[in-house]
Amino acid sequence: MNTNKIPTKIVEKHKKVLKESTNEYQSKCCNSSKCTCTSFLWKGVNVDLGSSDEGMYGETREKSLRNVFRIMSKYGMDENSILLDIGSGRGVPNIVASYQLGIFSSIGIELDEKAYCLSLSNVLYILNDQIQKYTEYSMENNANNKAKLNETQEKNARNRVNDNLEFNEIFLKEKIYKHKDNSAANFEEKLRRRIGFFRGDATSLDKMEPVSHIYSFDAAMPVWMVKKFVDLFNESTTSFCYVSYRKDLIESLGLKGIKLHGISTQMAGSGEGRMCWLYVKENWQDIKKKCDFLIKEKYFAEVILSINKLSNVKNLESIIQITCLDINKQKQLINDALNEWYNSRKSRKECIAERKLMNQRHKILKQLFIQEKQNKLNINQLTLKDVGIVVTKSDSEVKNNITRTQKMKQFTPISKSTSKMLRYPNKNEDSSNISIDSVSVSKSEQKIQKCDEKVKEKKSLAHSGLRNTRKQNISTKTTIAK
Repeated sequence: MNTNKIPTKIVEKHKKVLKESTNEYQSKCCNSSKCTCTSFLWKGVNVDLGSSDEGMYGETREKSLRNVFRIMSKYGMDENSILLDIGSGRGVPNIVASYQLGIFSSIGIELDEKAYCLSLSNVLYILNDQIQKYTEYSMENNANNKAKLNETQEKNARNRVNDNLEFNEIFLKEKIYKHKDNSAANFEEKLRRRIGFFRGDATSLDKMEPVSHIYSFDAAMPVWMVKKFVDLFNESTTSFCYVSYRKDLIESLGLKGIKLHGISTQMAGSGEGRMCWLYVKENWQDIKKKCDFLIKEKYFAEVILSINKLSNVKNLESIIQITCLDINKQKQLINDALNEWYNSRKSRKECIAERKLMNQRHKILKQLFIQEKQNKLNINQLTLKDVGIVVTKSDSEVKNNITRTQKMKQFTPISKSTSKMLRYPNKNEDSSNISIDSVSVSKSEQKIQKCDEKVKEKKSLAHSGLRNTRKQNISTKTTIAK
């Protein structure tokens, strides 16, 4: 496929999907630009985090994010999709996407430790909210279906429902969730928000499977880092939609896809405007069917996970499995991670050692990017002789190939006298009546030749006189010396 020029027919074909499915879009939570479900993200101390030591640039407004995800939903982002946010910060895009579209799993990777801990605290808030709504729902059903009880029996029943041990044993089992006839299971599936984050360097990822959609606020990322993510997207067999804030991913970084949409966004706080670009692979509909099959076969089965700490997570599959775990297990993992971060801080030597390893990896990526760019420039500058092809010219081409100096020799310029004799016509006079007197031209040329000869004679006499005087001076100096 030619990456520089994409046929208009292909672009129009994929844009038809957006026109046909405009009426099908329905938000899973609130239809308003500011959702009440995600309002906790803009309350409290965590709103003040706008930058950090790891290159955080800021955040996009919720209204702009909802517009981006609305367009992504036209290209296969639904209940069977997995979203990856590269540089997730405190998790705002992942949480908004999960509430808006109800996607299967929304995960993010973040390098900054403080922002990562804030994202874990936000997930903890969501899990507690799910438990609260689930208990209210179960209590309402029990109140409608229960038999008449005494006051003491009713108090004991309420205490038993609110008891954490009995709640954990009965209501949070996976068998109850997966039972189709259980109304509580259906309600829990509607509430369930599979959101997960892990701390790490995104350049250390080896593959993008099983992620289907990628979102990255890469406006402040270096080019060689974005090149790594583009290469992983090209090699992935499940990823088919890439959202970036760079316009030239196809032309300069070699993304194998089509650029379909430019979406205007605004930054939170400053109100700075930025364009967001949506790239899609040509066969994205076939890849979407494959992703749906993998998710149903793999992640809806019982999850067997051997990871006991979030700090041990190294790949994307393990964090997706953690989002599919029981709510209490997720809470336990998050609480342990936050306690470990708060109680056992890393020493300066450990931080410097981690930074050295990351800088070495980044240095290698940068050198590879520069080398690849230089190879492309060298290929563009190659000639036919460098490749080994000799081009022979025909006799007619050789005759016609006259140099500039040869053409100048054939041209005889007009002298100053002839230019004076040329008289240009007046405004009211015809140019056809004007002629040049050949006799006057020849006489003037003879006069100029005589003048030139006299000048040459004078110059030669002057040079000979200088030579004689120099010889006399040299002879006098030699006699004086003797």
